[in-house]
Order: sequence, then structure tokens, then C-alpha cells
Amino acid sequence: MWWFLSLSFWLVAIMSLGAGLLWPWVKQQSSQQGVRRAWFAPWWQCWLQLCTPFLSWRYRWYLQQLSSHTFESNYQVDVFFARQCL
Repeated sequence: MWWFLSLSFWLVAIMSLGAGLLWPWVKQQSSQQGVRRAWFAPWWQCWLQLCTPFLSWRYRWYLQQLSSHTFESNYQVDVFFARQCL
């Protein structure tokens, strides 16, 4: 039990450190895009970058064909795929 507790605190500390290091980058990105982001934006950007390479061209084409009236660009397809992975 103590091992799991220490592991969970270690994970929270690493995540906090990562969020602190990524925060200036996200703030710069949000100011360039003019979009107000939430506190989880650094984690979402990392998740999006991790999931995008696994999106095959066939599945990307399928999603574009399936919902061409819903998504505005390829970025929206990537976001949809990242949400599916989550």
C-alpha cells in the first residue's frame, strides 16, 4: 500500500513539474490563436501530439468522408481522434 501511495505522489509531482514547464509554451500558443485555454491545455497538447502519429491516412480519410460537414479542417479530425484515444 505504501508503495502505491508513494508512486501516486511521485506521479503527481512529475505531472505538476511538466505542467509548469509547458505552461509558457501553451500561454504563447493561446495568445497567438486568441483562444482562452483551460488548466489542462498543456496535457491536451501533449496528448494530441502523442496520438496524431497513430492516425493512419486511411482512418483520416474515413473520418473526413464520414463527417465532412462537421469538421472544418484536418486539425479537427486530429482532435476527434485524440478524443477517441482518450
